[in-house]
Amino acid sequence: SCVNCHMNNENHHMRVVRPDDPTLGLGQLDTCTACHLDDNREARIEQLQDWQEAYHLDIVPLIEKVSEIDAILAKNPHVLSKSLLKQYEDARHNVMLMDKDGSNGFHNFILVLALDATAAGVINKASEALK
Repeated sequence: SCVNCHMNNENHHMRVVRPDDPTLGLGQLDTCTACHLDDNREARIEQLQDWQEAYHLDIVPLIEKVSEIDAILAKNPHVLSKSLLKQYEDARHNVMLMDKDGSNGFHNFILVLALDATAAGVINKASEALK
């Protein structure tokens, strides 16, 4: 649940403390340590960077495809079937939500993976239908 990360370690400020937070003192725990008790901040920083790199490799091409599809739909809004258009609009919403989240995939990474995979399938299907 949200509070597992946002209110851990008796933190009631709804703030996630990232392991790479420069204001984090040596004796302070980052949010990840609430579940990962190995106290290996460097490993968590590396994992975070890996997640965000994977996120960028997936999300940037999807955002580009969304822009291309949006441009086509602006000229011809009825080019996709109603069913595919609805699926595309949902996928587009999720991609834009992930992008505007600002966490670069760190905010609920498991959900991001699921949304990304679903959105990619629909967006690629819509892109193919427009060719």
